[in-house]
Amino acid sequence: MADEFADKEYEEGDNLVEWINAHKNAYLVSLESKHLNDDQVRIIATELKANNDWKNVVLTDNQISGAIRVQYLADALMVNKELDTLTLSKNYLSDEGLKLISIR
Repeated sequence: MADEFADKEYEEGDNLVEWINAHKNAYLVSLESKHLNDDQVRIIATELKANNDWKNVVLTDNQISGAIRVQYLADALMVNKELDTLTLSKNYLSDEGLKLISIR
C-alpha cells in the first residue's frame, strides 16, 4: 500500500501514515500548506523521533500555532539530532512556542 504514495506529493485526504511509510528514506520531506491537524502533527513528530534519514522537513503554512502542536515538534527535536532543517515559516508560533522549538 505504501508504494501507492512513493512518487506522490501528500494531499489532504491521503493516509498520512502510509505516505510517511513510503517516504521513510527521503532526504527532504515537504508537507507545505497541507492544513495539518493536531493528530497529523503528532504523527509527523513521532516519525521525526525515530527517523534519522529525514534531514529537511518543510511544514510551512500549516497553521502550527497551538501549544500542543509546537510541543509535539519540540519533543521530536529533543530526540532527533540528525535533522538539519525544520522549516516552519508562515505559521503562527508564539514567543513561548519559539522558545520550545529553539531549545535544540
